Amino acid sequence: MRTLLISTLLVFAVSTSWGNQKLYNKLNKLYLTDRNKCLDVSKKIIEKKPTESIPYYFSSVIYYDKSKESRTLKGAYLQLYRSATNAAKFEKTCSDSEKSMVNWDEHIASLKNRAGKLISSLNRNEMGDLSENLTASLNKIESIASGINLAQYDVIENQEPFAFEADVTKVVENTNVIYTVPTNQFFGMPSGKEMILSSNTAEETRLLELINIERAKNGSSPLVWSEDLARACRYHAYDQGSQGYFSHDTYDVSNNKQNKIGGTFDRINKFSKRAVDGECIAAGNSTAEATFQQWMDSPSHRSIILEKSSKTIGIGYQSVDGSPFTHYWVLATGK
Repeated sequence: MRTLLISTLLVFAVSTSWGNQKLYNKLNKLYLTDRNKCLDVSKKIIEKKPTESIPYYFSSVIYYDKSKESRTLKGAYLQLYRSATNAAKFEKTCSDSEKSMVNWDEHIASLKNRAGKLISSLNRNEMGDLSENLTASLNKIESIASGINLAQYDVIENQEPFAFEADVTKVVENTNVIYTVPTNQFFGMPSGKEMILSSNTAEETRLLELINIERAKNGSSPLVWSEDLARACRYHAYDQGSQGYFSHDTYDVSNNKQNKIGGTFDRINKFSKRAVDGECIAAGNSTAEATFQQWMDSPSHRSIILEKSSKTIGIGYQSVDGSPFTHYWVLATGK
C-alpha cells in the first residue's frame, strides 16, 4: 500500500512538472511572436487559476519590457510596479524547478538593477510617493527583500539615470479627460529628422501582412515598406498621444487648448520626398487585427488602403501611457 502511494505521488509530480513545461512553452512562443497576446492569455489563466505560477512570470517580464520602452517617468514607474507585483506573486506560487525553468535569477537581477535607477530618478524629480510605492512592491519579492542600494546609481554619471523629464497633468480641450502628459513633447512642425521607436514592430509588420493579403484579394499589388513613411507615421502617432489630440492635422497643446500648426501632407513631406497618396489614423486598439478591421469597416479608409496605384507604405504604432486612447496607429501610402 505504501509503495502504491509513493508511486502515485511520483506520477502526479511528473505530470505536474510536464504540465508546467507545456504551459511555459505555450506562453514563451506567444511572447516571442505577440507580446500583447501573451499578456492577455496570462491574465486569463491567472483569473481562472491564481495558483498557477508561470503566467505571473511572463506578466512580470512583459511589464518589465514595457517599462523599458516607456517614454515618460510615470509610465516607466507604472509598468515596473506591475512587473514587481507579478514577480512577487510568482515567487509565492512557484517551485524551485519552475524558477530554474524560467531563468528567474537573471530576470530578478535585471528587475532590481532597473528599479534602483528608476527609484533614483523618481526621487530626483520629487516623485517620492511613487518611489515609496515601487520600493514597497519590490520588498514583497523575497529575492529583493534585502533592499535597493541607491548609492550605486547616484555616482554613475552626473545626469539622470533615465532621460525623462518630470510629468505634468493637463486638461486637454474637447476630450474631457485629465491625464498625464510627458513634458518631452514635440512642438511645432517636425524637421523630418525625428526618430521615434515603434512600440511594437511585430504588430506593425502584422498589419502590413493583413493589408497585402486584402490587396491581393482585390487585385492590387503588395505594398512595399518605406522607412521614411514609417518614421512620419510613428512621429504622428506619438505626437497625438503625447499632446492629447486625434486628428490628421498636427496640433500643439498650450494653455489647455489645442492649436493647429500644420496639415497632413506638409508633415509627411518633412520625412518623405515621395508623392503621398493618403493617410489613415486609428486609436484605442493594441493589435494589428483590431485596427485593420476598424479601417476595413470604413469605406474611405478601405479605399486608401486598397488603392491600386499605391506602391509604398509606412506604419506607426505608439502606446502612450496616460493618454486618452493609449494606443495610436498611423498609416501612410505613397508612390
